Amino acid sequence: MKPIGVGITLVAIVGIIGFLFMNGVIESNKDDLEKSIQNISQNIQETTKTAKDIATETSDTIQKTITDTINTPTNLQEPLDSAQKQVIDNAKHILSNMKKSPNPVQEVIKDTVNYTQPKIKDSIESVQNKVTDTTESLIQIDNKKYHAEIIQYALKKINEDREKNNLKPVLLSSNVAAQAHSDDVFAQKAISHWMSNGEKPYMTYTNSGGTGAVSQNVAVSTCSGFGCSMEPIKQIESSEYSMMHDDASSNWGHRDNILQPYHTHVSIGISYDDNFFTMVQNFEDNYLVSENPISITGSHVQINSNLKSGNLLNIGIFYDPLPTPELYLGHYNDRYYMIGDYVAIVEPPASPNSYYDQPSGYKLIEARKWSTNGNSVFIDFDASSILTNPGVYTVGVWVNEDGKDFLVTNYSIFYK
Repeated sequence: MKPIGVGITLVAIVGIIGFLFMNGVIESNKDDLEKSIQNISQNIQETTKTAKDIATETSDTIQKTITDTINTPTNLQEPLDSAQKQVIDNAKHILSNMKKSPNPVQEVIKDTVNYTQPKIKDSIESVQNKVTDTTESLIQIDNKKYHAEIIQYALKKINEDREKNNLKPVLLSSNVAAQAHSDDVFAQKAISHWMSNGEKPYMTYTNSGGTGAVSQNVAVSTCSGFGCSMEPIKQIESSEYSMMHDDASSNWGHRDNILQPYHTHVSIGISYDDNFFTMVQNFEDNYLVSENPISITGSHVQINSNLKSGNLLNIGIFYDPLPTPELYLGHYNDRYYMIGDYVAIVEPPASPNSYYDQPSGYKLIEARKWSTNGNSVFIDFDASSILTNPGVYTVGVWVNEDGKDFLVTNYSIFYK
């Protein structure tokens, strides 16, 4: 497995900084509260001390007055009663203030604590969520970067084998069908040229925006037991070597596909864990070099493009039933796949005062327009005569170059 690397190191640093920062906020609030409580307590003690002193001084004064009055042979009962009442009232007032005065402060402290704690809690949760999101984002970025690196390595191994056989390198295609197929094989844990939904490679390729021709290699490695670890670089090397030098059981079909001289591109899908590795190579022949070389409107098919090289040879149409999981279960163990049943051929418009005889076993479709001027191709035909049953109708275009015929388009039309 690949080391986690710089991305995770950055995540760890971000997490530590975040939590240290939030811990600092908590400690700061606690210190302020404790200091405030200590100051309030000290003020209460000082207030109590002052009240006691006042009460003592007042009592001493009144006592002295009472003593002086007793010692004075004068009837001072009324002033004495008044003084005693005043002492009692003063004492009650002081005690009442002593009891009431701490309460507002305590309420403020209580409100402050109750207000501050949720705010701190919310802030911590917010930082934790941001750290988690950042961690996940950095991991995804790191994984995507590493996945792109191993795809490039697989491309390098393919082109090394092509170079050894004096062939031009292939470019990396952006079509995602190979990765989709690899992920599907990985999920099913069973090697197959069929997707688990019943699609064949050219169907998935078309659904992923492909307009060229595609031919597929699939490789799988497994490991069971304690201590398994699928190192993708080593598995790429092993798979490429097996397809090139140990492919007799497949009649050397994988090797011939890698070394097909007319391939222009390849898309590569790789999926793995510690116990299972799969690699899919979708080799492409992209000879129709325009933005939208083939378009379908209802039953109307139009090919409007320039040819990369070679000359247009012919156009055929092939039929497959609509893909289903049941088809996958019936064919996933097949070691090969075919393009489907041949159902039609498309020919240029007949010459004036002539016509085509319909062949037996398939349809002949006479094109409305058929123009090949230099490397420019424009063909328009109606496929309604064959679109009679639900299924997948795949348009195949063949080109001849240097005496060799090869497929440059297998574009699937899903008719339901």
